[in-house]
Amino acid sequence: MRTPNRGVFRQEQVFTISPHSVKVNAGEDVFLECVIQNQQGKAQWTKDGFALGFERDVPGYPRHSYSGDPSKGQHHLVIKGATLDDDGEYQCQVGPTTDTSALAASANVTVMVAPTSLNIIRGADSSVVQGTEGHNLYLQCLVNGARPAPSIAWYRNGLMLDDRPPTRRGLTTYPPRRRDGASGVVSWWCQVSKTTVNSTPVAPSIPRSPDPPKAPVITGHTPGHILKEGELLSLSCRSTGGNPRPQLFWYRDGRLLQHPNINPLVEGRLRRRRRGGSRLRWAVTGEDDGAHYECRAQNEVSGGLLLADDVTLSVLYRPSRVEITGPSVATAGREFVLKCVTSKAKPVASITWMVHGVKVAPVSFVVSEADGGGWVTSSDLKYHLERSMKLSEIKVECQARNGVSEEAVTETRVISIMKPPGHPLLKIEGMEDLVAGGRLIVFCTSEGGNPNPGITWNLQRPKETDILCHSRGNRLQSEGVV
Repeated sequence: MRTPNRGVFRQEQVFTISPHSVKVNAGEDVFLECVIQNQQGKAQWTKDGFALGFERDVPGYPRHSYSGDPSKGQHHLVIKGATLDDDGEYQCQVGPTTDTSALAASANVTVMVAPTSLNIIRGADSSVVQGTEGHNLYLQCLVNGARPAPSIAWYRNGLMLDDRPPTRRGLTTYPPRRRDGASGVVSWWCQVSKTTVNSTPVAPSIPRSPDPPKAPVITGHTPGHILKEGELLSLSCRSTGGNPRPQLFWYRDGRLLQHPNINPLVEGRLRRRRRGGSRLRWAVTGEDDGAHYECRAQNEVSGGLLLADDVTLSVLYRPSRVEITGPSVATAGREFVLKCVTSKAKPVASITWMVHGVKVAPVSFVVSEADGGGWVTSSDLKYHLERSMKLSEIKVECQARNGVSEEAVTETRVISIMKPPGHPLLKIEGMEDLVAGGRLIVFCTSEGGNPNPGITWNLQRPKETDILCHSRGNRLQSEGVV
């Protein structure tokens, strides 16, 4: 992309082709156009507000890609083999720069699916519903798997009810009458309109009695696959059969997950679908290592029968922290010992010691298995402080890595170095002209030592005046008058 001269006015970035909403059948490809003129910001697509990223191959979405020549502002979105997961609002976005504002244009993708079956909801266990003359009966036709919602027509004793137009909810009322036949039995069925959903008529299904659903199936994770912390995981659960349709519930380590917080340790979304499916989608963390996720299906007639499928996750994660224990003060000419311990990690984390920016070897390296999985690493450092060292403090750093991330987890400890003071030196002024009653000035000086020394004076009599000076610490001068 060419950048105009700073002295020339830069034109605003604008859409020359904006995306338009489309309807596709399940399994067909989706192509949404997006072309920007004078593009200056970075371009990407979003789905239902979730960013797909700036990379052309759209990581994490193997059926999605960006096509066209980006140098010409072409950023078309291609989706191979559309599924119901692809249904939603898409937006082509271009970020702002210092010279131009951001752009955004939206389009909807509607994935159409032909209905798979019809069921008449009767509110009774038998295929025959009894009614009383003068009291309405309510019948509802349930369409399974269709998208968008089709129109439904009702038939009574083989004849379509012309005076009742097709509806979307499939609900009808019928007042029983004596003239309905000698037996008083009327045959009803419902049918999807032939002009909806790919113009394919669907034969009515035979009403059936309530029954439990089939065991659910979880997809989205292959047993034995190892995840890394931060990786996006999408678990889908689906159950077929059952009358009435089953409800699906997610559990983590035996605890029911409630919408919208599927896990207080991570952010995620729990989606319930009308077509007997539910999905969990979140970024895994180290807390998910060994976690047991379970999907259970239940309807009114399944009773105490446990219908479930489950997966157990294996996640690689780095240590979240390290901790240094030991002294903060040490004496010159002696050695000190520090210990560094990591939080649990998988795989095992290694520890590196740095003293004042120089790598040093530890005296021990111990790995132990942590409760609930993972490993804890600990290491001891023994370091000798040279008496001739002129520094008053040194910085010790513990670094932990295990290959999950290039970034190390670190903690720093500053060690203050204790040093003895230098021998005190006396300096006296006024000795040459000293007479009784005169003034004598005495200086006491000490160099070196950490922390700063304190100086004390002792004056001894009676025969003659002895002045004693004591010191501890860095250079300090004290003055006395006799």
